[in-house]
Amino acid sequence: MGRSGHLPENLIGVGTFGSVYKVFIDRAQVLVAVKVFNLLHQGSLKSFIAECEVLRSIRHSNILHPTVGTQKVRSAPKNLSFVQRLDIAIDVACALDYLHNHCDTPTVHCDLKPSNILLDNDLTGRVSDFGLARFLSKPNNISTNLPSVIKLRGPVSYVAPEYETGSEASTYGDVYSFGILLLEMFTGKKSTDDMFSYRLNLHKFVSMSYFEGVFSEIADPRLLLQGGNSRPSKCSVKFKSEIGQCLRSIFEIGIVCSSESPRGRMDIHNVVFELNSVRDDFLNRLHSYSPTVGVRSRSCSSCIVCRRRMKEPPAWRSWSNRGYRQYGTGSGERKYWDVYSFGILLLEMFTGKGPTDLMNIHNFVEMAIPERVTEIADSRLLQRGTNDTQKNECLISIFEIGIACSDGAQSDRMSIDRVVPRLHSIRDRLLP
Repeated sequence: MGRSGHLPENLIGVGTFGSVYKVFIDRAQVLVAVKVFNLLHQGSLKSFIAECEVLRSIRHSNILHPTVGTQKVRSAPKNLSFVQRLDIAIDVACALDYLHNHCDTPTVHCDLKPSNILLDNDLTGRVSDFGLARFLSKPNNISTNLPSVIKLRGPVSYVAPEYETGSEASTYGDVYSFGILLLEMFTGKKSTDDMFSYRLNLHKFVSMSYFEGVFSEIADPRLLLQGGNSRPSKCSVKFKSEIGQCLRSIFEIGIVCSSESPRGRMDIHNVVFELNSVRDDFLNRLHSYSPTVGVRSRSCSSCIVCRRRMKEPPAWRSWSNRGYRQYGTGSGERKYWDVYSFGILLLEMFTGKGPTDLMNIHNFVEMAIPERVTEIADSRLLQRGTNDTQKNECLISIFEIGIACSDGAQSDRMSIDRVVPRLHSIRDRLLP
């Protein structure tokens, strides 16, 4: 059939149920990816059947399908430019958006990791390996007979924390894996690196730098190479500044997507919109000061389709009141909406920030307390003569109330009749 098949140097990736190789088909003169199942491994046949079941029901330009030579894969270059990485991230997000929101039956990939993202000749990202994919049941749909509880496979660093406790498959799990991939792509670090352990993972590493306002120091230094060349070129101060602004937004998205709590993660539909916005803003600003700047990019059909869908921001994200997204969702009772809005207002008042960042203020505060309370509190609150220890304790209590009121789950929010006495108690502790 072909040559250069089962050679170690042609191995793309190894999974639980088989391996994927680059194979050159002589007759068609194309390079393709071939998956070889290990049928001696228990569950491999079921994985093969599951993959066939999923692939026959989905069609998307960012998903790798069985081919007879129409889809080519290529070896990834040693270095990808900033825009090329962003394009690939958008490709993967578009594939997940299609699976989660635009299939007849919502589908969860359940095994998103670097070895399952392949590139074609145009460096278009394609999601592959649907051996662990699950169909999500919904009203008026026939549910699949595949088990919905995920058995952990492969590197744990890409697996959503809730799966470790036996939670059922959900779109939240794919979003978590995507968040880790996004952080890897722009830090140049692997979540499996030796520097990461139980106490310090990639998510925490980037989060700490985010709070300190340090982006360029944790970013892959090769991102400052224009055009994806293998050796450094002279980058203007303006170019570095634009990269830094975009990295802030990208790291925010990655941090939120890889939040430990499933409810704290972004919907992949919103991720596609945000990443497209980052890309478009970057190119527009870059071309405004240097129309001939050497940034190579490409336009793919999937991006065009996504942009057509994304002409307006997602419904919950009104740019005039982004942090108050509970309004307009059409869910719950108005008293829960009021408590949510109060919680956001309380967090704003004591951080001095508005809910205008991609990382909403609820997540921003929740990730910082109690250890980093002085870093997120409005600096003007710390300049007066009250006892520092006492003030910090009160700030922590206030932030805890704000977080409890703005919880994503309505049933978990603090009732307003409990909020009032707690705030009175905090005030009394501060007054002489």
